[in-house]
Amino acid sequence: ASELEFVITSFVQSLIKLHNSMTIHGIYVWLKNIHQLDWSWIQACEQAAYE
Repeated sequence: ASELEFVITSFVQSLIKLHNSMTIHGIYVWLKNIHQLDWSWIQACEQAAYE
């Protein structure tokens, strides 16, 4: 896995624990629009953080 993927994974895991779904959504949009990465697992994490 790339360094970016490791950092994003760690960051998203922390945000789930903080129940911060809005920031997770922002990361997903940023990755999709700026880096052309459609990591759908981040959307699942967004839902997990919301609950």
